[in-house]
Amino acid sequence: MQKISKQSDRPEAKSEMELLRKQKIEHRLKEIPKQYRGIYKKAVETNSKTAAIHAFCLECVCWQKDEIINCTAVICPLYSVRPFVETRKNTKNKRILPTCPERHVVSLVEPSRRGRRS
Repeated sequence: MQKISKQSDRPEAKSEMELLRKQKIEHRLKEIPKQYRGIYKKAVETNSKTAAIHAFCLECVCWQKDEIINCTAVICPLYSVRPFVETRKNTKNKRILPTCPERHVVSLVEPSRRGRRS
């Protein structure tokens, strides 16, 4: 019985995908503010997880650095590793996380209690 190959198994499909990716990256770079293009390029051209997180967070908040610092998406998987958050001088790489409004903390910690009467 002959094996049916996937499109991604073909070498030409991979090179087509790489070419398409490069074209889309070039197009996207034109839309990014100049000061952040280097961060984005590093993220897409290297295997740097830090650069990828940095670029993703910036893109998420429309390239507004202050919005990352004041991020309220506390359930985002990248929240605890987001860039631009001050680190304590006394402890190695421990981030000072901003306090959340109580309504967010309660809704995250005790989701099963919503709407219940005591």
